[in-house]
Amino acid sequence: MSRDYDYIKDLKNDLEIWKIEFGVLDYWIVTDSNENQHMKLIICDAKGDRVHVIYSLPPKEKAMKNTWVDNSSISAENV
Repeated sequence: MSRDYDYIKDLKNDLEIWKIEFGVLDYWIVTDSNENQHMKLIICDAKGDRVHVIYSLPPKEKAMKNTWVDNSSISAENV
């Protein structure tokens, strides 16, 4: 059975499992001095709450960054 979605304001450090559906309001790629990249995102859930997210891009995913964020609704789980 599928879990219900959590909302941004309900996420806590001690919450072991979460599932969230969100839209991407803005994102950009940051490259550090070692050529490592991470993606910074501003996301919004169904209730309108927003949060800044930093997502490390492993080398194999660098080519996928344009398909991972497509300005539509996305769901993610921490499993």
